Amino acid sequence: MGKKFTITESERQQIRGLYEQVQQPTNTQFITTGTKFCFYGNCRIDIRVINKTTSQILTSKGLEGNDVTQVYQQVVKSIQDDLTSKNITGVILPTIEQLQDTSPKK
Repeated sequence: MGKKFTITESERQQIRGLYEQVQQPTNTQFITTGTKFCFYGNCRIDIRVINKTTSQILTSKGLEGNDVTQVYQQVVKSIQDDLTSKNITGVILPTIEQLQDTSPKK
């Protein structure tokens, strides 16, 4: 028999989020970029959505907090709300693992 493995609720949410993103038609007119920075228990996440044709930043949101996962979820919600208000759909936002980590190295 194969080995069993257990995933945490956080991992389950990330998998669900990735699945939902894959199910949506993608909008290739826009690219996203983002960074995360954690230092002494405080984290900051910034995400930007850019129009590839005009290089215009359509939205840029960032937040700070102690829980990187919670901060990420809040930034993503804020970006999604802003895109929805601009009638922009199908933009794939980076997962927390895809954010460029600019934290100091130990």
